[in-house]
Amino acid sequence: AGTSPMEVFRGLHCKFRGLFDKVDRELREDTERAYGDLEAQFHCVEQVLHKTALPSIAPRVKYSLQRFCDVSTLLQVLRQPTGDGDTSRSKLQVWQDLKVLSFARAFAAVVSLVIVSMQMRLMLTVLSRQLFLERAMEGTKRGACWPVLDMQAQEFFLSLVEKGFGTRGVEQLVGVVKSITKKSVGDLALSKSTNAEELRLVLRNLRKQTVPTVVSGDWGLGVAEATKSTDDTSEATNSTNDTGNSIKENNWDTNLLPSDDDVRAMWRARVETKENAASGDSNDSIKENTQTADLVLSMVTEIRAVVRSPGFAMALTSALENAWDVFEQRATHELFVQKEITQMPVAKLVPALSNLSGDVLKKPESLFAAVASSPKVVQLTREMW
Repeated sequence: AGTSPMEVFRGLHCKFRGLFDKVDRELREDTERAYGDLEAQFHCVEQVLHKTALPSIAPRVKYSLQRFCDVSTLLQVLRQPTGDGDTSRSKLQVWQDLKVLSFARAFAAVVSLVIVSMQMRLMLTVLSRQLFLERAMEGTKRGACWPVLDMQAQEFFLSLVEKGFGTRGVEQLVGVVKSITKKSVGDLALSKSTNAEELRLVLRNLRKQTVPTVVSGDWGLGVAEATKSTDDTSEATNSTNDTGNSIKENNWDTNLLPSDDDVRAMWRARVETKENAASGDSNDSIKENTQTADLVLSMVTEIRAVVRSPGFAMALTSALENAWDVFEQRATHELFVQKEITQMPVAKLVPALSNLSGDVLKKPESLFAAVASSPKVVQLTREMW
């Protein structure tokens, strides 16, 4: 007897089902393999970040803060012999300025290290993904036209951290932090004695007032504040707020990265030496450099888009809170618990806090670790990757 149509259908169904199961299994295996490769690459980025990238950029942040939060001039005035009453009053004002600057330097140090850690992490993520895709495309039809970054272009892309936030961004930040710090600790009497808990409250209040402004990226006020004396701070703040232009002219785009025109000009300047050393600029060489510049700018554009996103704001807020908690604990421990003292005059706390911020800049590993431990930071970089 012949096979019935139903039996034929069942046989075909079984064959198709087996094929579907095989394809589904292979897809799952490919997905797991791809996920494993991506996960390995993600952890590789973290290693490069902490072992190479951040140690190389941290000194630049330190030097910038030393420039814009310089306490040496104030200390020189205080070391001069005390003369008449006017000199005494002048020195009292210098002490007030030094108090504000010491707290501002501490907060600016923590914030700067957090920001540079965030920025370098984002840029390494974008760069490593580009390199990952370059390797994945090798030997394929699409790989023949896939843009490739050579070592010079990779180094140039990462150097934009120093050209952006490492210079201009730090200056903007310091100006904003100085303005807020004066309002926060300006009434803290130098003759007053304080303890660990009171210092913790002062630092938490400073964080509460400063973090929202930092996260907003509206630092236009910073330049105006940084270039004026402490006596003129209130007037400068009011005039800037009246116009509203200075506050809005800057955001994360300009705080972290040079403009697109500057990026292209810097790239061209970087390759000119190489081109001039050759026998002559070929059309292929010019075309290649133009394509490389376009690729770098597309990566910069992605960074700009990310730092304007709500996800970046949430990640940065979390990172700042983690890092400031670390600094707060270190300050109370080293200034009070470790020295086995319960009270300290604010006049003694000022230089001690300034020295502590200097130590943090020299050894920022604990703050970098605090940033890396934030789930929101991990989530942001994973989504980018």
